[in-house]
Amino acid sequence: SLKPKVYCVQFKNKRLFLSNTIDVTHWSKLDIGNNVFIWHFTILDTFNGVKIGDDCQIGTRVGIFTHSSHNSIRIYNNKYHDTYFDSHQGRKKGSVEVGANTFVGANSIIMPGTKIGKGSIVGAFSYVSGEFPDFSIIAGNPAKKIGDVRPIDLKLLKQNPELIDGYLKAFQASSLDELMGDYLVK
Repeated sequence: SLKPKVYCVQFKNKRLFLSNTIDVTHWSKLDIGNNVFIWHFTILDTFNGVKIGDDCQIGTRVGIFTHSSHNSIRIYNNKYHDTYFDSHQGRKKGSVEVGANTFVGANSIIMPGTKIGKGSIVGAFSYVSGEFPDFSIIAGNPAKKIGDVRPIDLKLLKQNPELIDGYLKAFQASSLDELMGDYLVK
């Protein structure tokens, strides 16, 4: 039996932290950033392309899917397996993008065509489909934007000012004003 373990590996000149239990369907269709962490029993269906930005963390048992045949199976029924899968009518397909510095919680499902902005949090057990702006807190089934991470980040940065420069660099900003906007005055 395979004992789950996370390894630090080099892939396409990137330093990654990957579990030995993840499943990536097509490594050639994975555009992955530096310092990405992917935990145990996660599947990346990269058939239609997956992009994961720098410094992301993907939790355990996450599914990132670039296709779904949930509609095709009903209309094809017993002929489903006799038809080339990529030509199935009703098949939902599209690439997935997870922005830099985003955290995807355990047991979340990310559906085809989803784009999650940088600096976001996806709550555990979320069913994510659609587009979400930078710094979103995303949760639920179906997942919705339920908040913004910047008030949390601002509080933590005020408590740990030595981290501000790295935060600004990660989000390519010259000042907290630029990133925080109205949250600075609240």
